[in-house]
Parts: sequence; structure tokens; C-alpha cells
Amino acid sequence: MAERRSGHARDPLDWYVEPASVVHALFNHVAITGAVHDPCCGVGTIPDAVASRGIASSGADIAARDPRFPVRNFLHDTGTYNNIVTNPPFRAASDIIRHAKRRVRPGGVVAVIAQAKFLYSQGRVELFESCERVLILSRRPSMPTGEALAEHGESIRGNGSIDFCWCVWRAGVDGPTDCKIDWML
Repeated sequence: MAERRSGHARDPLDWYVEPASVVHALFNHVAITGAVHDPCCGVGTIPDAVASRGIASSGADIAARDPRFPVRNFLHDTGTYNNIVTNPPFRAASDIIRHAKRRVRPGGVVAVIAQAKFLYSQGRVELFESCERVLILSRRPSMPTGEALAEHGESIRGNGSIDFCWCVWRAGVDGPTDCKIDWML
């Protein structure tokens, strides 16, 4: 695998760990009511941040990363959820978003943190036709690989070098929307 600017090899399953602060920032900007599920929860950053706000949360992951969460391939998940908030593997993000929109009850939220370049693809135009909101993280978060974070701890986080955003969909909304873009300062 090629080494990235961070000095770490790309994770083969695209497992990068968001800081809890970006989860709290989402909840400070978007009204999310009801329980939240993270189908790509890794070691549980999103479920833990959500639970710290007094909101019921659950998680699962495609790999055994934390014994609190079951191993499950979300693309085969037939459960129904109030809301899904996740940091999916970049390579599978489009499929995960499409599936999440089918698994969330109408009116619930599907929120995905992604690199800003996720917005810039002709192949994803149909996804964004029904997007309700894009929240640009003006302060770049540091998202090291899960392996590097496990080995070195939180001290490995430095200044982020990649632009990220939260993309938010409302389940049950399939037609064109007037997507609002905001900056999280």
C-alpha cells in the first residue's frame, strides 16, 4: 500500500476514526430526534458521542473492532432505524448511503461524514439530488487510521490536512431538494 501524507499506509477497509468533536458539531447544527445507529462504528466514537448527549445509540461494524458492537455487513442489514449517523468507508459510501435511506424510518436522518471530494463526482449526482444539507467542517479534523490510533492513542491526532463535510438526507425524501450548504466554523 502506498504511504499517505500522514506517513501511514491507507487502511485496507478505509477505517479512519473521527474525533467526537465532529459528531457533537453535527448535533449542534442538525435536529436529530430518536435513537441513532452507526453501521460503521469502528470502536464506537459516534455511538459514544451520541450517548453522551443522552440519546439512545447503537452500532455495528464489518470487522470486530470493539466487543460492544456486533460484526455485521450493513449492506445486508434488514433492520429499521430512526436515524443513521456514520463515517463509512470512502469506497463503499455511496452504497451505504443508498441502503441507509431505505433502512431509516420516513422523516429520520441519514448523516454521513465524508471527504469534501465526495461531493465532486458525476457518479453521485443522483445521491445529492435529495440531499437536505451539507455542513462544511471549516476546521479540518484529524482522522488517523484506526490501527494507528490504537497503537499511538489520541496523541497521534494532529492538524487535519483533508477537507471533510457532513452530508445529511431525510429518509422518505427522494425528489429534488434545495440543499442548504453551511459552514461549521
